[in-house]
Amino acid sequence: MRRFIALRLACVACVAAAVPRPPCPAGVADDPSWTETSSKGKVHDCAWVRKDPDTHCNEEREVTCGAACGRCLAPCANGEVDNPEFSTLAGDDCSWVREDPDDRCDVEGHVENFPFLTIEANAQCQAACDFCVPARAPPDDDDEGRRTRAPPLDEDYHGVAALPTATSRDYLCQLLQEPDLEITIKKEMGCGGGRGHGGLNSFTGEPINRQNNPYLKPRYYEYTEEIDPAEIARRIFSGREQIAAELRDDLLDLVEKEGAAARGRALFDEDQPTFDDTRMGAADGTRASPFRAANYELVLQLATAHAVECLLRRDRVDTTLAERWREHKERFYGHNQWTRGDSGRRSLTDRFISSLVLATKPSADGEGLVCPADEVLAARVDVARDFADALTLAPDEHLRWSAWKLEASLA
Repeated sequence: MRRFIALRLACVACVAAAVPRPPCPAGVADDPSWTETSSKGKVHDCAWVRKDPDTHCNEEREVTCGAACGRCLAPCANGEVDNPEFSTLAGDDCSWVREDPDDRCDVEGHVENFPFLTIEANAQCQAACDFCVPARAPPDDDDEGRRTRAPPLDEDYHGVAALPTATSRDYLCQLLQEPDLEITIKKEMGCGGGRGHGGLNSFTGEPINRQNNPYLKPRYYEYTEEIDPAEIARRIFSGREQIAAELRDDLLDLVEKEGAAARGRALFDEDQPTFDDTRMGAADGTRASPFRAANYELVLQLATAHAVECLLRRDRVDTTLAERWREHKERFYGHNQWTRGDSGRRSLTDRFISSLVLATKPSADGEGLVCPADEVLAARVDVARDFADALTLAPDEHLRWSAWKLEASLA
C-alpha cells in the first residue's frame, strides 16, 4: 500500500513538472552574474536554485533569482531562441522540451536536412532550456522587421537579409562569445549495414539491392567534432576584409557608370554591363572572391534603396517615385534571382530604374523633360561613396573585436 501511494505521488509530481511555466511579471528575472559558495565549497547559481525552489529559495535568492523562485519564464536576455527545425529522435520539437526542461534538455535529436548530425536539445532549444521567453518577432507589416528577419535559405539564395540577427556585427559578436561546442555525427555504414548497392549479380550483371533484406540490419558509426565559434568568426574576418576591399573598389569605379548604362538598357535594350570578367582577377595572378559579381549586384541594390528612401524623406516628394517604390520595395529586402551576368535577365535594380526612366514626362513649363530616375541615380553615387568609406573601416573593426575577445579571455 505504501509503495502504491509513493508511486501515485511520483506520478503527480511528474505531471506537475510538465506544466509549462507562465511568463514572469515585468521586472522579475534571474541575475546571471549571481553566485554563492556553500560551506562545502560548491558554487551555486540560479540554475541550481531552479532545480528545487522549495528548498533552495530564501529571502536573498528570491531577489537575485526571481524567475527561478517564482517558477516563471523571464524574457531571454542573450538572444536565445528555439530552433523550429530541431526534433528529438522520437520526433518531438522544442515545445515538448519546454514542458519539462530539467529532464528533457539532455535528449538527443537532429536538425532538419541534417539527420546524420546528432545533437542535444539544449543546443537547439536554447530558450526552453534556459527557462526564458524568446523575444517576440516583429509584425509582418514592420519595415525594419522585414529587413532583418532571416528567410528560409537554399543554395540559390541571393538577398540581403540572410543572417538570423539584425546586423552582421551582432552575428559576429555572438560567435565570439559562444563557448566551444562538441557535436556527435552519426552516419550509416552503407551496404555493409544492409543498405543500398550490394555489388553486381554475377549472372545477370544487375545491381544487388540489400535494402529489403530482412536479415541485414543498418549499422552506424559515430565520431565527435569540436566546433570553436570564435575561430569561425576569425575566419569570417579574413573573408570579410577581402570582400570589403572588393566592394569598395567596385562602388567607386562602377556606380557612376551604371547611370548611363541603366538609361541605355531602359530605352534601347542595350547590353552594357559595367561589371565584366576583368574584375575577377589581377595581372599578378591573384583571384577575386568567387561571388564578387553577385556581391556587387547586392550592394548596388542596397545603395539604390538607401538613395530612394533618403529622397522620399524630403518635404517635396515625387509622386511617381513614391508609387514605383511601393511596387518594388518589398523585393529589395528579400530573395531575388541572381542574373549571373546574363543580359537577358534584368536585375531587380535594373527593372526599378527602367520603370523610372520610362516614367519621364514633360516639365511643368513644357520646355523640358523630368525623369524621376535622374535624382535617384545622382543620390546613389553619393550613397556609394559613403558605403565605400565605411568599408575601409572593416580591418580596424576586426582588430578591435579580436582585442576585446582577448581581454575577455584574460579577465
